[in-house]
Amino acid sequence: GVGLMGHGGGGRSLPKQGCILYHLLQLYCGGDADGNAENATEQAMAPGAVTPDKLDYRHSWQLSTVFDALDLYPRPKESADRITDAFASQLIAAGLWKWAVYVYMHLDDNTRRSASIRGLVLRFGWTDPDDKQYPTLSELEVPSVWLDEAIAYASGYSFKRDLYCESIRKATLFADAEHAFSRLFAPTGIYDGNEDAVKEYYDKCLELLPPSYSEAGDGVGGGVGGGGEAQLYLDYLSITLDSKAAATGGGDAMDMDQQFDPAALSRSITSLRKRLAMSRAPSKLDTYMPQSAGLREKEAVCRMDMLATATAMELKTEAILQEMGMRGTAVESMAKTSMLEDRRLVELEALTRAFVEGI
Repeated sequence: GVGLMGHGGGGRSLPKQGCILYHLLQLYCGGDADGNAENATEQAMAPGAVTPDKLDYRHSWQLSTVFDALDLYPRPKESADRITDAFASQLIAAGLWKWAVYVYMHLDDNTRRSASIRGLVLRFGWTDPDDKQYPTLSELEVPSVWLDEAIAYASGYSFKRDLYCESIRKATLFADAEHAFSRLFAPTGIYDGNEDAVKEYYDKCLELLPPSYSEAGDGVGGGVGGGGEAQLYLDYLSITLDSKAAATGGGDAMDMDQQFDPAALSRSITSLRKRLAMSRAPSKLDTYMPQSAGLREKEAVCRMDMLATATAMELKTEAILQEMGMRGTAVESMAKTSMLEDRRLVELEALTRAFVEGI
């Protein structure tokens, strides 16, 4: 409108002024007709002050940032945040989500700014996984782990399990990375003889663990502290190698200058067997990316086979201890161990043979 604010003859009220130039002049003169600068500022930043489109906040946001930068005409923080939210939503609707990230960077509150930007990256980051579209997230100094997290969630929806596990690990979500790999890959890795791939993934997980995570513990996989599932598989692979070395005889199983210690190995195997006997704790991944029936069966059988192997290793080390005049508890443990019946029969047969030969 171009009418003047005020009252004309005959008591008629003239249309309310909407031109931005008028409101800027009001601010220059100290405020609106009542001397209120805050009202004049709000009216100057209204979309209708520039455009007939009441949802176009381009001018509003630019004027708001100019006022903030020059520290002119202070106004409530909620007013500036409302304009920022409106303009960011406008950019998102136009497909310019990275520019919306730039807009959200102008929020004053650190927590709200971080949450708003992270929410955008998780929602749209998967559309530009290589971060090549201008402006890039690296130029905007957005944490790269948020992009990795976005790619992980998107790959979960499309059932790209390998990409999910790798991306969630890069996103430093250690517990989720552990659980995902333990459910989706570790069982088949042990089954198919890909122990090196299993060890490499878990080693990377544990290398990234902060001390606070390890001390707090997550109570999974029978582990005492954080990284329990990863450590469980790594201990299994490590002890399996040590046990194979022990099978050649104590004198041959030497690690550099250290003599093989069957008692220490027995304690390690007993600890491993006890952890394997504990039920796997459920996690959100069971719902977010459920296993197929075949994979779920493989995991159960693999866990039982690992437990049976650990028990068998315990029996073999106990035989060495008995030769040294020491006694273990492997026989009693095997009677209580959950394992496949055919595997139990094989182990019992080996025990019986060893007992008869010992007589």
